[in-house]
Amino acid sequence: FCFFGLPRSYRVMVLPSIVQNILIPNARYNCDIFVHYFDQEEEQAGRMNRGGTIDSTEIFLLENAAKDIASKYHPVAGNSPQRPSPHVGFTSDTEAQFLQKRGRALQKFHNTVGPDGKPVYYPWNRPEWTKSSLDNVVKQWHSIQSSFELMEDYANNANVTYNRVGMFRSDSMYLTPINIAMLDRNFVDSDNHYAVVGPFGRHPVNDRMVYGPYEAVKIWSTKRFDLIEERANDKRHEGNVMHSEEFLHGSIFPAIESLGFEKHV
Repeated sequence: FCFFGLPRSYRVMVLPSIVQNILIPNARYNCDIFVHYFDQEEEQAGRMNRGGTIDSTEIFLLENAAKDIASKYHPVAGNSPQRPSPHVGFTSDTEAQFLQKRGRALQKFHNTVGPDGKPVYYPWNRPEWTKSSLDNVVKQWHSIQSSFELMEDYANNANVTYNRVGMFRSDSMYLTPINIAMLDRNFVDSDNHYAVVGPFGRHPVNDRMVYGPYEAVKIWSTKRFDLIEERANDKRHEGNVMHSEEFLHGSIFPAIESLGFEKHV
């Protein structure tokens, strides 16, 4: 599992839902966990939230929760050795570190205009968008990629291979159980073929979570800063280039499907 973004209302609302509907349903797989979060104490109000105080240190509660679930579901039984606890890794960025890494990209996305004087990247066709909306999208992309790369670094150093990966926001409540080996209606993805997205928040596709084959999820997680250039050059997307859900629908998932995988909602 990879978690990304700001840990809003984490201790009280998010973590209990992760335990109940992600960790417990997947305890049999003993999944390793990788987290990228932003080390900040305040958030400005945005398009979809009121802002306020954030205790980013609450994200570390996930480690004890994961190990507690592992001890309950994989105890020592007779001569059978206990499975090792899942690895839980964290990485973070302060605002200054984020700007050092992505500041040039932010300037380009905000300031580039075409021959007609209209922004090339900024979704000017979306009146609900503000400057901070674009900033938050870039932060999300950065956090997604950072958590996935943390997983890759660990896999390389520990000489392990991951075949199936789940990407989840750290500020979402998960209200129904998620089994990353399955689709809906108890159908097991035995061929590791489908990239599964949530059936909620379709604008026109959910951008808050995905799970499925490693290669498919890698595109979802690490190719956004590359594929946005291709999208910006495609005149069909003028006015909606960096709209997050439209970008996934029109660019990211077609790239996933070009590898032979399918999207499942």
